[in-house]
Amino acid sequence: MKRFFPLLIVLLLALSCSHSGGRVIPERTLVKIYADMALADKWIELNHDLRAQADTSMVYEAIFAKYGYNTEDYLKSVRYYMDKPDDFSYIVEKAKNRLGKKAREYNVLEQKFYDEENKRKQQEMMDIRKVDD
Repeated sequence: MKRFFPLLIVLLLALSCSHSGGRVIPERTLVKIYADMALADKWIELNHDLRAQADTSMVYEAIFAKYGYNTEDYLKSVRYYMDKPDDFSYIVEKAKNRLGKKAREYNVLEQKFYDEENKRKQQEMMDIRKVDD
């Protein structure tokens, strides 16, 4: 996540001068795209052996395609929302909130898994003790 936002800012600045076609991605969809981009960046960061091979532009293109868009659409959207800083701020904040919600959901699922695993192990220990008695 720390690498995502500086990368995003550099990308925005680099692309702000470019004028290509494409469609503007709606705010709600762009929130999902940014959240997925951050998750992809984190995954690449955590997988050290793949980091050198990873081309984020290819990863991002797959994310855009997931929502029915392409890089050209994304670039047009960036230019559009750069002219609307309040809207862009809203999108980034919503993406951050979405990531936080997903993290909380993941933590709940992980805790349930560990609770179930502990229950299973306790039951196995009780079964072993019964056999030993």
